[in-house]
Amino acid sequence: MKFAKRQAGLGAISTILAVLFVVLVAYLVMMIVPVYIDDWQAQKIVGNLNEKEPSFFSMSKEEIVNSVDRRFSISSIYDIKPKEVLKVKASGGKVLIKMHYDRKVPIVHNLYVLMKFRHDFDFSK
Repeated sequence: MKFAKRQAGLGAISTILAVLFVVLVAYLVMMIVPVYIDDWQAQKIVGNLNEKEPSFFSMSKEEIVNSVDRRFSISSIYDIKPKEVLKVKASGGKVLIKMHYDRKVPIVHNLYVLMKFRHDFDFSK
């Protein structure tokens, strides 16, 4: 039991560093997770578009983008602009929608996290 005198718990500096690490991780999670939630909702909206719009295959490119824009507004997705990120190609009974965009989240001062999202949706009758 002579080692019991030398054993001690975390020191003050170790405790402060551990708390700072936990706070940093929590802050990063709070900044990044909402971006992925928006992306998940956007994927769901665009991916189910042919089921939600009865005349989907006869819609023009502008009508498809406007429909997505309306659905994004209803779902409170304001950071993804369909008119800027959607590329629609329609031919015959096939519609290809590309949703490619980047999100830059400020962390501190001039430090940012850049997230790139690339989704392709292929619909056919």
